Amino acid sequence: MCIRVLLAAAALLVFPQWVRCLPSHAEHKCLNEGWGPEEQDLHFQGILRRYVLYVPPFAGELQPLWLVLPGTAQDAWGILTYSGIKEFAELKGFAYLALEAAGHGTHKLFNVGSGSQPDEGKADDVQFVQDVMNIVLQLPCIDRRQVHCTGYSNGARFCMLLASLMSKTFASVAPVAGLRFPQPNRAERSMPILAFHGTSDNVNPWRGHGNPAYWHESVLDAFHRWGMFNGCSSAMPWPGQLHWAAVAQGVEDAELRGCKDNATVELVKISGGKHAWPGCSYDLQVGVCIKDVSANEMIWNFFRSHTLPLWAAPGASTSTVYNTEHAMQIHGSTAPYTSTTHTSTTTTTTTTT
Repeated sequence: MCIRVLLAAAALLVFPQWVRCLPSHAEHKCLNEGWGPEEQDLHFQGILRRYVLYVPPFAGELQPLWLVLPGTAQDAWGILTYSGIKEFAELKGFAYLALEAAGHGTHKLFNVGSGSQPDEGKADDVQFVQDVMNIVLQLPCIDRRQVHCTGYSNGARFCMLLASLMSKTFASVAPVAGLRFPQPNRAERSMPILAFHGTSDNVNPWRGHGNPAYWHESVLDAFHRWGMFNGCSSAMPWPGQLHWAAVAQGVEDAELRGCKDNATVELVKISGGKHAWPGCSYDLQVGVCIKDVSANEMIWNFFRSHTLPLWAAPGASTSTVYNTEHAMQIHGSTAPYTSTTHTSTTTTTTTTT
């Protein structure tokens, strides 16, 4: 017994039979023992794409979902192991969806270029995210007001594009080594942001003026522009005297407050830090791990304090406790998801943008 996912027929996704046909126990697993992490392969606009989905065992409350985006040349397993999110999610009990970009090697990257806008003629990665999210967010155990985006390098820059174009999907974003302000910025609401960046990043320089294809403004300029966009009172005037609070040795935090809808903009500065995820599991050629601070812990606390406003999430429950009758109305009797489990954990040792 299965249900056809009508979305797949209407969109540009071409799902294998095992994705279109749903097992009757999908909702049972979502609301009980959970599953994954599981690797999924699908075709989008004629290109084979991959993602990894993890749903923790159900604990009586709707679960947050993190969209996790890798850097250039990095695959889904690579970002999960490098960042430590794979183990961290199991510890904290949240779901994650790690998407891979199209391409191979250094050409494996999300389509986000100058002005944090997609380049014409390249993969429509925004539509890819929208289509996959439309499916995953029908899982009855996911809290649709607690969906967030985090990414590293190229994935971080793509998170910032999604903050502009999918502001009614993502409650907040946390870019690592890739804070940008999209121009134009089409966000329909103020967007809470927690960003991390090293002052000695040679890939995406702190002071800007990096790769001319995409890295122009400085990190502080992007930080300030988001503060202005969010209506943060402490963002004006500029340049103002930022208050940097010590987080750890060589790590400081500045926060723009007084923002509309509590959409704070926070920047964690790693003095002398390279192109790396704070607290990462292993070093990359472009950056040594900083162990004095855990980006995952800070992101977890930030995401928990920022939920999607009710007006931006029609149909979402006002409670984090799962309600069977409500879920049946919103999601239907079964969840549009099924998968085949893979156990490989391929990692990539070099990312560039």
